[in-house]
Amino acid sequence: MAGVNKILDLLEKFAIWGSIVSFTIMIFMGIMQVLFRYVFDSSLYFTEELARFMFVWAVFLASAVCSRRKIHAAIELFVSWMPKKLRKVVMIISSTFTIFFFALIFVKGIEITIITWGQASPALEAPMGLIYLAIPVGGLLMLIFTIENLYCEIMESSQSETEGKVTEW
Repeated sequence: MAGVNKILDLLEKFAIWGSIVSFTIMIFMGIMQVLFRYVFDSSLYFTEELARFMFVWAVFLASAVCSRRKIHAAIELFVSWMPKKLRKVVMIISSTFTIFFFALIFVKGIEITIITWGQASPALEAPMGLIYLAIPVGGLLMLIFTIENLYCEIMESSQSETEGKVTEW
């Protein structure tokens, strides 16, 4: 399991740095757009489009990090009122549905990336598939991290059930 954790940690670092770079480029493009428009009285034609594309990448990569760290916005009011065993069952069912959702995002993201790869963006003339690639990449990372969280949830509940019990022969 230690090898798998190293790979998952590496994937998380990729997502963190990818989102940091994307947000940085996005902010820099916004500053450049304002600077050129209002200071130099001339606008750059690509800044808005690049900032928008970087935002898409940043959101999908940062969402994967939030998924692994279990810090997505959630409604835990009802879950916190449940008994501990029922809470575990609800969390496992919820994670299972989430896995199916992220698998769907991954598959449909691949389809839309393939369809749009031949199209060029208006200002940058970059393949639109490159921008839509954020959907399957983010979806796959969220899928992997949710499976990891589900595995940990199941293992935690099975360990707590066997803890303190004496096996009789």
